[in-house]
Amino acid sequence: MKFLTRAIAGAALLAVAPAAANQLVVTDIHWPYIDSYCTFWRKDHSFNFNDPESWRFVFFTQKDSLHEPYPETGFIALGHQLRQLELVSAAELETGEERRYRSLGPSPHDVVVTMTAGEAGVESTGYSGTIAVEGPYGSETVAFQGDCGV
Repeated sequence: MKFLTRAIAGAALLAVAPAAANQLVVTDIHWPYIDSYCTFWRKDHSFNFNDPESWRFVFFTQKDSLHEPYPETGFIALGHQLRQLELVSAAELETGEERRYRSLGPSPHDVVVTMTAGEAGVESTGYSGTIAVEGPYGSETVAFQGDCGV
């Protein structure tokens, strides 16, 4: 009987594990008319400037224009909690740029943003790439598109 009880308990744990594994680590930030420098949304998301419901992002940065050299701070939502990111390193790659961040506060996560520049305009540049997150909430890689500029 003990074996049967343990087997049932073990099966219940296994049944729960896939559900937990499928939970999103990177969650959307719904922020209409956000004042940001870089704004990235999921690759399969359709962003429309005139539709506030479409203002759903996975990552954004803001620049402090009061202090030179204008530091840029990143933000991401992890498990539905907006988290500020500290830039750990940035490197130019053959195909673009890689930025490594660490989330501030409890349950820190490592965040790697790999960006490839696309079409450039007068005031902004389009980007696509991936955001890889790893930490206590799990790990996930999200494909994105978006832009940086004023």
